[in-house]
Amino acid sequence: MTDVAGIFRVSKDWENSQMADITKGRFGLHRGGGKHEPVPAAAYVQIYVKSSVLSRAPDLAISAHLMTEAEIDEFVDDALAELAEIRIDAKKALAAADSN
Repeated sequence: MTDVAGIFRVSKDWENSQMADITKGRFGLHRGGGKHEPVPAAAYVQIYVKSSVLSRAPDLAISAHLMTEAEIDEFVDDALAELAEIRIDAKKALAAADSN
């Protein structure tokens, strides 16, 4: 098993597949590129989210093609920080609506 960005654990079979997808709840990732492509290209992962509560799997890309562990870390760290800000704003908006 390999740990990807401290979030997903994947098997060697997954790592060696031509293209791979993995889902965790509302989020997922797609792996593409690499030496197994018809025309070899740089390996990358792209992070997805479900576009609606009706979606069965993550289907909306929310990241660019991330090609290094540093890019993955930066994207996830930024997303977590932005979600924390949204959490605060959402709670304030809910409290303001309740007080009216």
